[in-house]
Formats: sequence, structure tokens, C-alpha cells
Amino acid sequence: MGFFSKSSGLGVDLSNHHIRFIQLDGRGRVLVKKEIVLPEGLVVDEKIADVEKLKKFLEKETKKLPFSGQVVETALLIPDSRVFSTSFFLDSSFKGEAMQSQAKLHAQKEVPVPFENCLVSVVQDEREEQGTRTTVYVAEKEIVEHKSEVFSGEAFSLASLETNSNAVFRVVDKFLEEEHADGLIGIVDIGHSWSTVSLFTQSGEQVFSRTLTHTAKQGSGKKRFVLSQKVVDRIMETINEVVLYFGKQEINVSLVVLSGVEAAQKRVLETCKKKGEKVSIKPIGKVVDIDGLSSADVHTYGACVGAALRAVNPNKFNNNHNFLTRS
Repeated sequence: MGFFSKSSGLGVDLSNHHIRFIQLDGRGRVLVKKEIVLPEGLVVDEKIADVEKLKKFLEKETKKLPFSGQVVETALLIPDSRVFSTSFFLDSSFKGEAMQSQAKLHAQKEVPVPFENCLVSVVQDEREEQGTRTTVYVAEKEIVEHKSEVFSGEAFSLASLETNSNAVFRVVDKFLEEEHADGLIGIVDIGHSWSTVSLFTQSGEQVFSRTLTHTAKQGSGKKRFVLSQKVVDRIMETINEVVLYFGKQEINVSLVVLSGVEAAQKRVLETCKKKGEKVSIKPIGKVVDIDGLSSADVHTYGACVGAALRAVNPNKFNNNHNFLTRS
């Protein structure tokens, strides 16, 4: 066994084609940045297809990484496409177990999967006039348990498992360079097979999330996928629809940040510039500056950085949703 590293945290992003690692020190500086390409078939549709093979592959590959021999506090990511969520106001008189019970009863009416087959995480924001803003996140038990099993090796001290969008918001909240008006902040996490449009309060509470599934053709370069104009237009239409919907409720969306590798594609950026008339839309690589990462790296590793920020200071983010904490 190695020593336990209290001065660093590890963010891990596992998807169909890769595992990405970012290790940060206590000051948020990048210690390790690594992407490992996965053999085909180990992860399919963002779900681990072969736990044992992936675990053996990971054990072999992590021995080559600089943190090998340590036990690093680790935060895992789960794609938004594999998570249901709903947000609502709950009567502020409900506390503790009663609050959990009422929140789940309310959420089950809106989430189309039986909760007995899922892990449920309930989080609350500050009390408001209408009640307490409450968000319920739901994920299949099998997906969470398989991820936990794969990353149960000696190198990882698992602390949390959360959605990509929440991790990206944490990065924007910490590293955003430009000023923006008060209001909701949008995070649009764009991948080659799914994209998620989420809205967060300034304090980091998710109030909206919608995932779009789509396809992308493989272009030049290894594992590079190109989004069609039809897919990009659909993403842009969804952003505008969401901004318009909240605008009708007199709720301002002050900024939308595009994250993910595909978000940096020329077609995405040009379309958002032309059609993003209702809100300021910016690529994360242009508005976030992280020491040790290029603009392209910020698109690639943004969610990983957010996870690592949580891992290096877990107590600070105890109020954030976590599928490793049974509720």
C-alpha cells in the first residue's frame, strides 16, 4: 500500500472511448494530465460493458501514471446522459428524513424510472419565498456500482461521483475571467453522442437539465468525431428555447458556457455566434484560464478539473450531490 495523499485530488472522466485523469494540488495547480484511449467494447453507450476486463486494463495503465504508489482522494464523473434530475421548491418545514422522503415522492412523479432500482441524491439550496429549492438526481444502481468497482483499486480513495455538468460549473465558478450579469449560468456539455443543456444558480444549484442524443461521423484523426450542422442547429435551438422559457418567467440567463471536446469545433462556434442572439454564449476555453492547461485542454479536461477540485477539498462541496453517498 502507498501513502495517502492529503495534498492533492484526482478527477476521473470515463466514457466510451477514453479515461481522462487530472490531478490537482491543494492550490488548484495541475500535477498530472493524462488521457488513455480505451479498447473498443469495454464501455458502450456510457455504460461499463465488461467490469473485469476494464478493471484489469485500468490496473495495468495506472501503474504508468505519476501518482502510482499513492492513494489519492478521487472524484468520479458520470455522464449527464445516464442521470435523471428534477428541480422544484419544497416546503421549508420539511427537515432531515422527512425532507428526503417528500423530495423523493415529488421527484418520482417526474422521473420515469422506479427508484428501487436506482441511487437517489437529494440536495437543497437556500430557502426562498416559495420554499427551499430542491434538486433530486437519480442514476441506475448498476452504473454507479460498476464504476465504483472498477475504481476500487489501491490508487483510488473514492470520495464522490457526480455529473459532468456540475463539475464543469465548478470550474466556471472558480476560474471564469470575465464579468457577467446576475442570473442563471448555462453549462452546455457537448459530446459526440449526447449533449446536455443545464442551468445553475450563482450558488451552484442546478435548476434545469436536458440531454439530447445525437450521432457524429468520424473525421480525420484518431477518435475524432464531427458534429453535423443538423445536430449543432438542434443544440442551438435548445439553448434559445430554454433561455426564452426562463425569460418569460422573468429569470435571466446571464451566460452560457460550452464545454467538451466537440464544443470547440468550428461549426459549433460559428453557429453559436450567428444564432445565439438571446444570450452570451462562450466556449469554456476562451473564458476560463487554468495554469498548466491550454485552451484546447480546458475543453478536453474541464469536467475532470471540476471533479479534482472537489476531490482536493471534499468538505467544501459536501452539499453537492453525490451518488456514493446513499440517501
